[in-house]
Amino acid sequence: MKIGLLADLHYSSADLDQSERRSAEGLTRLAEFIKATEGCDFLINLGDLVNGTGDRELDRADLRRVLEALEEQPLTCYHVIGNHDLWALPREELVAELGIPSGDYSFKRGDVRFIVLDANYAPDGSSPSNWTVAHVSESRLVWLKRVLERGDFKWAVVICHHCLDDFGTPERPDEYAPDNAAEVRAVIEASGKVPLVLTAHYHKGRLRPINGVMYYTQPGICERDEASFGILTLDPDTRNCGVEPHGLKVAPRLD
Repeated sequence: MKIGLLADLHYSSADLDQSERRSAEGLTRLAEFIKATEGCDFLINLGDLVNGTGDRELDRADLRRVLEALEEQPLTCYHVIGNHDLWALPREELVAELGIPSGDYSFKRGDVRFIVLDANYAPDGSSPSNWTVAHVSESRLVWLKRVLERGDFKWAVVICHHCLDDFGTPERPDEYAPDNAAEVRAVIEASGKVPLVLTAHYHKGRLRPINGVMYYTQPGICERDEASFGILTLDPDTRNCGVEPHGLKVAPRLD
């Protein structure tokens, strides 16, 4: 099974290039990704398709341009909500535009179940405007546990825009992780069914094994001069996983 991984496109038709972020080049970089993933079985967008300007009409038009490009190619693309996507559009409208049942959902390909988590919440349940605020509610943790308890798959991959490995300390929390990432990991680890977690948000990317689970953060395609994306290969029978990186000097191995 081969899966194209797209993370942090941050497209904007406005001239918003910041530092090394190439937002205005989004459609060009997306076309490069689509061409390179022609032989894949499906695609996963890990969130932040648009940068979000605060102008709803502009952001809506930008999102539709990106989605039209993805819909013109033949592969199914499964979407994850990113924090910048929610800065562009309200969650209800965004879910409808992306064509997903909700921010949290799962889908099955062969004997593997893919479980998408939406951590774009503050602890009080509101949608935060601060990019460092993220939380997975108790109800979502219960839902994750119930999905993992189902008997209709051999193993699962958990997907979230925010990093779930958490490099923080009590004195200095990880700005890219939900504030209760440890609780999410506990549910994942207890199931014994999840060898791999896919995330985005941290544009440089990272790779970290924790208690038998590999946490892989796909580098952002919007950064620097060369577009970064990945082609993930999964063996449903052996659980072996590996990423073929594009735009990266070091190939992160997941097996």
